[in-house]
Amino acid sequence: MRVARQSKDGSGDRFLLEGPGRDFSPRDEPLTASVARYHASWDTHHPEEDPLAVFGAVDGLLPDHSKEDSMWVRELIIRLSYPHTGNHWRNLPEAIEEVLGMVVTRKELRRISLPEAPDAIPMWGLDPAYLEQFAHVALAVTQCLHSFHSYLWAETSVFQLDPGWKLIRSLEVSENAPRLLITHGVWHERLRNAQHRLQRYLLALRGMWNESQRVRFPDIVSTISDIRSHQGSGGGSTEVGKYLQRSEY
Repeated sequence: MRVARQSKDGSGDRFLLEGPGRDFSPRDEPLTASVARYHASWDTHHPEEDPLAVFGAVDGLLPDHSKEDSMWVRELIIRLSYPHTGNHWRNLPEAIEEVLGMVVTRKELRRISLPEAPDAIPMWGLDPAYLEQFAHVALAVTQCLHSFHSYLWAETSVFQLDPGWKLIRSLEVSENAPRLLITHGVWHERLRNAQHRLQRYLLALRGMWNESQRVRFPDIVSTISDIRSHQGSGGGSTEVGKYLQRSEY
């Protein structure tokens, strides 16, 4: 099988957070770069430690798959299941669950004075500890969604957690506290939707090498095309308004 590799557009020179959170923001980069940056590599001298062993890999290769394909799946599994070297998680699914359980109220917000406008009215931003964890989870979830989708359903459009990072950047800096809390509610619900998709993708991937687990999944990408087609085209507030038109919010 020839894998549609993840786009190389993200060189790592840009950050998810571009304001006060830039100092602790992850880089906007492809999955391959983040695997090298945030996860320990497996010991090739011990084949039993290969992340692909559970899928029946022999000598580092998946059955009937090329070296390139096997490496692609290995990187994906490492990103999902290996600890983050920055202590952000033991594995990504647990981190998603933890983030979904983090309560955000006005107490978790902070007043922010922007260096470029010291005399302006202070803005609002999410507590840096929360924001840093959210950003790392958002990056990893987005990378895994795109990689899973490229491998399993390359002919369909992929679910976008946060196109252009508009929502999470609105958690970084917002004009008022109520708007920030609403934005978090929308982002939280989209993360839950992304979680469900990742779970289904993982089951489908397992089924490719285990007939007893093989399942057929419908196109699980959002079907509200009139809204999806314009996602990411406006500012943070505009994006929140679009999402709130949808019944699930």
